[in-house]
Amino acid sequence: MKHLKHSSLLSMLLFYGLAVTAQTPYFSVIVKMDSAKTEGKRYKIEMKFCHPSHATDKGDWFKADTSNVDFANLKPGDVICNEYFDKGMPEVILGKEEEIPVNQFKFTNQVFAWEQIVIVKISDQSSRGWHPEMYIVFPVKYKSFVTYISLSDIDFLSGNVLFADNYAASKKGMSMSVDLSLKDHPGINVKDFSLREVLEAK
Repeated sequence: MKHLKHSSLLSMLLFYGLAVTAQTPYFSVIVKMDSAKTEGKRYKIEMKFCHPSHATDKGDWFKADTSNVDFANLKPGDVICNEYFDKGMPEVILGKEEEIPVNQFKFTNQVFAWEQIVIVKISDQSSRGWHPEMYIVFPVKYKSFVTYISLSDIDFLSGNVLFADNYAASKKGMSMSVDLSLKDHPGINVKDFSLREVLEAK
C-alpha cells in the first residue's frame, strides 16, 4: 500500500511537471548561411534581441494576434536591447550537447517571442582583410506561444542589412513556424538603416 501511495505521488508530480512544461513559452531561432556560396569559408554569427519600448499588451498569450508596431520605422530610442552573444542554447540530447554545423547558429530558450526583434550580426573570419559585418533584422510580428524561426540560404553581404519583415507563418495549435529563405534578399546599406546605432552597439 505504501509503495502504491509513493507510485501515485510520483505520477502526480510527473503529471504536474509535464503540465508546467506545457505551459512554458518556447522560442527557437536557427540561422544558416548558404552552403553553396560559403563553402570553405568561416563566419562568426552573433545574435541579440530587442523589443519596442512601448510594446503591445500581451493579453491572452494563447490567442493569435498580429502586432501593430511599425518595425520599419523604429528609431534607436524606440527599442530596448540586450548585448550580442555568440553562443546559442544547444539542446541536450541523451546527455550530450547537439553539435551545431559550421556557419550555422541555433538559439532555443523559454521566451515569449511576440514583438521580439531578432538581430543577427555576421562577420567574415576567413578573409585576411577586414570586411564590415552584415546584419539581419527579423521582427516577430505574429503572436504564438511556441515560435520556431529558420533563416536560411544567407549570402554574406558586407556592410548590408537584410530587413526580413515580409514573411508567411504556418500555425498549428499553439505553435508557429517561419521557414524563410533569404536567398537573393535585397540588402540595405547599414548607413541608411534607421536602427544602425542599435546594430553596431555591442
